[in-house]
Amino acid sequence: MITAKQRQFLRGRAQTIAPMFQVGKNGITSSVLRQIQTQINTQELLKISILSNSTITADELIDQVRQFDSKIQYVQDIGHTVILYKRAPQIAKRHLSLEVDQIAR
Repeated sequence: MITAKQRQFLRGRAQTIAPMFQVGKNGITSSVLRQIQTQINTQELLKISILSNSTITADELIDQVRQFDSKIQYVQDIGHTVILYKRAPQIAKRHLSLEVDQIAR
């Protein structure tokens, strides 16, 4: 579980990245969930944009993603943008999580 200070750090980092995925009128499918999981395993921080024509809400998106991979953690949702974080399973890909770990718990 991430602390408030760690969440604040991740929110700041997320400002500099563009959304990697867009969820549209088809909602979120199992292939999209797999792609999200693959991407977050390498990038650690992920921004997802929910298009205005989508039938899914930010809360529903977060629930579906966390059901698919319970290690993915919610950072923030603002309007139609959701930010998620997960420590990379491969040590070589852990760059952001090393900084997150240094923030006092």
